Amino acid sequence: MNRPIKFNLDSLEICKSSKALTDNITFKIPFADSQNHEFIGGNVAFQWYSNFLYFMELMELYSDKQETILCEVLEPSLIMFFMFDGESEFSMLEGDILNRPVRGAYYATLNNRDVYRATFEPGKNIILYISLRMEWILREELALPNLNKFLSFSLKSGGSVAYMEKLFMSRSLAKELIRIWHVFPLEDNDLESTLLPMIKNILKIYDRAQDYRIHLSEMSNEEKIHEIRGYLRAGCLSSKITDIQSLCKRFFMTERTLRRLFYKLERKTIIDFVTDHRLEHSKTLLIQKILPVKEISKRCGFASSNYFCRLFKKKYTFTPKTFRLRMALK
Repeated sequence: MNRPIKFNLDSLEICKSSKALTDNITFKIPFADSQNHEFIGGNVAFQWYSNFLYFMELMELYSDKQETILCEVLEPSLIMFFMFDGESEFSMLEGDILNRPVRGAYYATLNNRDVYRATFEPGKNIILYISLRMEWILREELALPNLNKFLSFSLKSGGSVAYMEKLFMSRSLAKELIRIWHVFPLEDNDLESTLLPMIKNILKIYDRAQDYRIHLSEMSNEEKIHEIRGYLRAGCLSSKITDIQSLCKRFFMTERTLRRLFYKLERKTIIDFVTDHRLEHSKTLLIQKILPVKEISKRCGFASSNYFCRLFKKKYTFTPKTFRLRMALK
């Protein structure tokens, strides 16, 4: 397959590029092509491999500050996306948020040709994507019924972007992904025949996990809290995301267990956890967009702008307007 995504690294101001990976890289794929780029304050490494059925690429970006790069989808693509580490946000150039994957999240997405903005938080961010030949998935109706149904429906509806359920990696999935890193370089045909069962098994795990009861039945209550944490982060802008009864029903937990375990592991309540993420996102909107504070408050899921301003000042010591002015002067 041809490369489906082109990363524009102009914003990073690359100062050195090499095919050799640095020693501190987290994952090294022995059979993959590679490219490493250094920039002031960090580096980004790419490792990729392709054959007739799929194209996969692992990107590891380390930076001491938040970084934003443009991603151009070169042709309509069905992509499995895995966030191994870090936290990112994908959006349209106009600013509309498409997805906010966090560590451990994975999902399938269908994207048309377009340019998107990817923003990565400071520190280490590791993503893997596998672009799948759509004709192949359409022939796998029995083995991958949910993925097949999603692709068929999305192609007929004609939207620019579509997503399947975002999940968090189970032990079985993580184990299967790590097996890929341990495959040694082989002749092309041998390598393809070795990797294909692994890729198919990854797809089957995701397809099967669309039945959420099966997915959650393999988890302890503490592992469910990890899932809930990612679910709350990804959906923090929704005004209904903190509804306890809905969370209990979705994750098959009692209210008492949910509240107790969440506080034990996070040291804060569910509402405080979501509020903190809403406030962090509001800072991004205040810096990037010329939007009224009232509109930003609404977009971040707050019931009123007055309530938003009180919470913002309590957390950051400045009002939203003062924060915006101070950032504009930097």
